[in-house]
Amino acid sequence: MIFSKRMMNNAKTKNQIPEEQYARKGGKSIDAALHKVFLILDHMRLMRRPGIGFASDLMNCYDRMTHAAGSLAMRTLGVPSNAIQCLSKTIQCMRNYIRTAYGDSDNYYCGTEDDLLQGGGQGTPVAPPMWTAISIIILRILSSYEAGVVILSSISLASMVLSAILYVDDTDMFIYGHSGESIDSILIRTQDLSLKWCDALWATGGAVRPEKCWWYLVSFKWKGSQWKYTSVEEQTGEILVPDCEGDQTVVKRIGVATPMRTLGVIIAADGNMRGKEIFAGDITGMGR
Repeated sequence: MIFSKRMMNNAKTKNQIPEEQYARKGGKSIDAALHKVFLILDHMRLMRRPGIGFASDLMNCYDRMTHAAGSLAMRTLGVPSNAIQCLSKTIQCMRNYIRTAYGDSDNYYCGTEDDLLQGGGQGTPVAPPMWTAISIIILRILSSYEAGVVILSSISLASMVLSAILYVDDTDMFIYGHSGESIDSILIRTQDLSLKWCDALWATGGAVRPEKCWWYLVSFKWKGSQWKYTSVEEQTGEILVPDCEGDQTVVKRIGVATPMRTLGVIIAADGNMRGKEIFAGDITGMGR
């Protein structure tokens, strides 16, 4: 009642949930997938505009949320402090048993004064709203740092500014190249934005899972009036992110023709509908 209904309704009424977060009332995962294709990838191809897409996956986002960050984020959405204290103390000190078909376990685990349990709890109705509140703050940080995508409507001249597309913890960040900007400069901006994303996650208890992340570079080469995508070998580069231990890890790069499953939809950066998907944990082919 307090977190799933009242807090989220208050956030929606006051327009506090950014458009980039599709995990909201009325939002659908297919909308996020379609916007990746039609608003960004198709726009890159039609305008012959270079850019980079970076897909990240988080590690146990509901379990790693710190109560300090979650409490502050939920206070900004109007939740009373006494309700947050009731929630936090319950989770931090609760006893956790294992229930099977043969009965409940005799042993249990729980938090201590020196090591309190954190997170929202898997399967609880408070975990998704808490993560939404935290993601709102992180998106504000990204938006103030780098407007990755700016698209101007040709009829109304309305502008759409995006730093990322999120559905729960499934996050895609995009960087458009400016007019005349070099690929190396786009790579540097993407690296800076990805590190800013990781730093914001780390401050709230979260972390990315590098083995489930990938990125691709959309760039073009011309021969007269004919264009082609540049291959991975023709345009080198790498992106690094910290893992849960803080060690810098190279993110896997895929080709623009390599299909990947995202939010239940198989998407390739060049828009092709061919081939078999390659999962993030088994990227062996680079594609075109």
